[in-house]
Amino acid sequence: MGTTSSLPAADGGSEALSAVGLVLNVASIVAFTVCFAVFSTGSAAFAAILGAIAVAAFAASICCFFIDGNRARTRPS
Repeated sequence: MGTTSSLPAADGGSEALSAVGLVLNVASIVAFTVCFAVFSTGSAAFAAILGAIAVAAFAASICCFFIDGNRARTRPS
């Protein structure tokens, strides 16, 4: 009747962590793009702040994906 999958079932926390990582990754791309746009207008201080936000958001997204990957690897079958 039903289908069975050989993949482990994902828990809600893992899905939420992946979603947060994805949102942070998109936010870092947007901040990096706006950083370049602002830098071309001559506001170096604001561009530097946006660049720092982009780097921090990207690093946080990588941490989310790393933690999620470790959770999936250490999850009992």
